[in-house]
Amino acid sequence: LFLGEVFPISVPRRGGEVDEVTASTTFAFALMLGFGTAPAVIAQVVSSVVADLILRKSAWKIAFNAGQYALSLGAAGMLYHAMRGELSPGVEGLVPFVLSALVFFVLNTTITDIAVGLTTGVGLRDYIAKDLVLQAQATLPLLARVAVSHARAGAAAVAPPGDDHAVGAGLDVGRVDDRP
Repeated sequence: LFLGEVFPISVPRRGGEVDEVTASTTFAFALMLGFGTAPAVIAQVVSSVVADLILRKSAWKIAFNAGQYALSLGAAGMLYHAMRGELSPGVEGLVPFVLSALVFFVLNTTITDIAVGLTTGVGLRDYIAKDLVLQAQATLPLLARVAVSHARAGAAAVAPPGDDHAVGAGLDVGRVDDRP
C-alpha cells in the first residue's frame, strides 16, 4: 500500500495535463475482502498519510486524502459485509464483490474530482466524466484481477481436500505437468 502511494503512476492527458493513478487502492480493497473493513481502512489511511508527509503535501491535502480513502473504502466494506459477501465460488460470491467495488471506485474517484473541480474552477460534470473513464481504464483491470483471486479463494475454501482442479472454479489453468 505504502509504495503505491509514494510512487503513483503518471498518466498524460490531452492538453498537457498529467494525472496520477495509485495502485494502492486495489490492494486496500483486496485487504478489505480478506481481513475486514477496519484493517483495510487503517492500512490505507496510514499509508496515505505517511506517503503524503514524505511527499510534503499540505496538511489539508493529507487530511482530505485520508478522509477520502476512509469514506470510500468504509462505504464499500459496509456494503460488502451487509450483503454477506464472503469467499465463495460462483455468481453469489461475486455479486457483493462487484457492487462494493463499484461503490468504492465511484466514491474514491468522484470525491477527489469534486475537490479538484472546486479548487481549480473546472466544470464538475465534464471533469468527473472524463476522470471516471481514465480511472476506469487504470483501475478496473486491477480490480478484475482481485475478482479472479476472490473466486479462486472461494473455490479453494469449498473444494474437497486434494482436489486441485476444483480450485479456481475452472479459472485455474493448472500446471503443465498436471495436464494429460
